[in-house]
Amino acid sequence: MHTQIPFVRFLLLAVALGALVVTTRVQAQVPPPSPPFASYAAKFVCGRQDVDTDVVKGRYTTTINIHNPQVGLDVQFCKKAVIALPERSPNFGAISQVVLETLPTDRAMGVDCTDIISLFPPGPLPLHIEGFVVLEVPPQPVGATAAIPVLDVVAKYTARHRTSSIAGTDPVTTDVETLEILPITPQQITR
Repeated sequence: MHTQIPFVRFLLLAVALGALVVTTRVQAQVPPPSPPFASYAAKFVCGRQDVDTDVVKGRYTTTINIHNPQVGLDVQFCKKAVIALPERSPNFGAISQVVLETLPTDRAMGVDCTDIISLFPPGPLPLHIEGFVVLEVPPQPVGATAAIPVLDVVAKYTARHRTSSIAGTDPVTTDVETLEILPITPQQITR
């Protein structure tokens, strides 16, 4: 009987800590900026596709490169991912949490499939996901005024075929088969 009391306390402590983590994660989310802001929507395609559908069988990866070309201005922006499902789907795809990023002057960062997946809450995602990484850049203070800075945003897509027909395995024995690099143009959101 006495051994159950420490276990119950442990269980209550674990639940309390879990609630604290969930609360902290919710508080860490950032609301999107109010208009006006610049919006960059970069397509992403990530993961293994085992059947021919809207994309053929293969392994797909994306990296979105972001560069701050501003001189002497660290740029803050909000980043989120939106999963796109086929139109025939009865639901819309998930929208990730919004994360605030700061990119120092003349620095760059790459957002790859691992980073995109980490924007979503823990839990299972399909092996193959696609959608958009959205960067929202609000006006930044520059001297006595505020202006919307421009970022350099380029998406890099690679794909190759899978060579295994054994279920549950994904060995790859070939090099990249396709590579595309696409600059992303911002849209001004003024609502």
